[in-house]
Amino acid sequence: MGNSDLKRVAIMQPYFFPYIGYFQLISDVDKFFLLDEVQFIRHGWIERNRLPKPNGEAFYIRVPLQKHHQKDKIKVIQVKNNTPWKDQLYNQIRSTYGTKTAHNRQRIEQLLDIFHQHHESITRLNEHILKSICLILGISTKIEVITSNMYNSDLIKGPGDWALEICKYMNGTVTYVNPIAGANLFDLDRFKSNSIQIEFLQNTSNSHDTQFSIIHLLMTFTDEQIATMLDDYIITKNDP
Repeated sequence: MGNSDLKRVAIMQPYFFPYIGYFQLISDVDKFFLLDEVQFIRHGWIERNRLPKPNGEAFYIRVPLQKHHQKDKIKVIQVKNNTPWKDQLYNQIRSTYGTKTAHNRQRIEQLLDIFHQHHESITRLNEHILKSICLILGISTKIEVITSNMYNSDLIKGPGDWALEICKYMNGTVTYVNPIAGANLFDLDRFKSNSIQIEFLQNTSNSHDTQFSIIHLLMTFTDEQIATMLDDYIITKNDP
C-alpha cells in the first residue's frame, strides 16, 4: 500500500525532453507517476520534441523506435538503438546553439552524461531523462512508473480514472494535480466522493521560449533564470 505521508500526486505519460510545464508539474508534487499502461500514439511527445531554428520556427528532435503494432502499449515500445540517434541529437544541439561559451559547453556535457546509460525501453529511457533533468534543475520529487498492483483495471473506463485509482492507492489525504489543458477529462464529483482534492496547473509565462523542449531553456538560460520560469505558474483549486 502507498505511503500516507505523501500529499500531492501527478500522473503523465513519459515524455521525451518535455517543455518546462511538465517540470513545473513535477516540482509542484510529492510523487510523480509515469503512465505507460496505455496505448502508444505515434508522433507524439513520447518520441519527439521541438527546438527552435534561428528564425523562430520549430524543428523536431526524435528518438527512433523499433517497429510495433498500432495498439501496443507504451511499456512495450523499444528504442531503435542500432541507429546513431544520440550522435544525431548531439550534432543538432551543437549546430543550433554552438559551443563557444562555457555555459553551452557545460550544458552539452550534462546532456551527454544523460546518455551514458543504455535503455531499450522508451519508458525507461524517458524516465532516466526526466530524473536526470530534475537533478540539473534541483527538483527532488520522486518519480515512479505505475505498476499493475497500483490500480484496479476493472475500474479504468476513461483517461481520468487513472488519477483516481492512483490516488486511492496512495492512501491518506491526497491532492491530485493535472495540467489545466486536461481539466475536462475528470469527473470532479467522483474525486470529491472519494475525498480527493483535484487541482489544475497553468503555466503563466508569456515567453515564446517556454513552448520548446527543456533542452532549449538549458542551452539558452542560466540556472537562476530557469528557476524563475519553474515558478511561473498558478494553481486552480476548483473547476476552471
